Amino acid sequence: ESFEVLGEGKLGKGKGLIFTDVSYVSELPKMDWVYGLDPGYTHDPTVLVKAGRHQGQLWGRELLYDTDVKKPKLIKTMIRAGITEYDPIVSDKDFSLIDELLAEGFNIIPAKKGLIVPQINRIKEYHINLTLDSVNWQKEQMSYRYKKKRETGETSNSPQPNSGMDHCWDAFRYACEEIFDQQYYAVGNIERKTSLIRRK
Repeated sequence: ESFEVLGEGKLGKGKGLIFTDVSYVSELPKMDWVYGLDPGYTHDPTVLVKAGRHQGQLWGRELLYDTDVKKPKLIKTMIRAGITEYDPIVSDKDFSLIDELLAEGFNIIPAKKGLIVPQINRIKEYHINLTLDSVNWQKEQMSYRYKKKRETGETSNSPQPNSGMDHCWDAFRYACEEIFDQQYYAVGNIERKTSLIRRK
């Protein structure tokens, strides 16, 4: 199925696509960030994204998307991205990796699991802005679809399983849950609450 790029990098709607209210931007506004990590297993990529909420919209950038990522490369990417001990990183529940990254001084938090559909629906309440250099995320945006009901062929409200087009979105979903919890944002502005560092 085809899609078209509209105006300021906004993608047209494709049938069954999960995230359609998406624009691609060259720069991100200044704000505090939450990071989402989806560690890869076997042939899946390890994905690291940054996410934030600003002026009623969600913003994101792909920082790492690669297979066979060992811990040194992941840590190097995090340091290069400017992630500090105060920045929350929400990770899929690879507790071995979480413990290792905690030992390195990163503020890493296990993701909430089992809430895929409500988490997706909450994200869809916002317009999403992704950077133009998030090339793998763009591919996922164009291919991440709802599952069709076998009986009727109609679109369900659940994502298509095992599509391989959800790695960036999973990492983004983890980060957004932390953003929506507002644990790291002061009321009325986006000043980081450095006292709210959670370790596990």
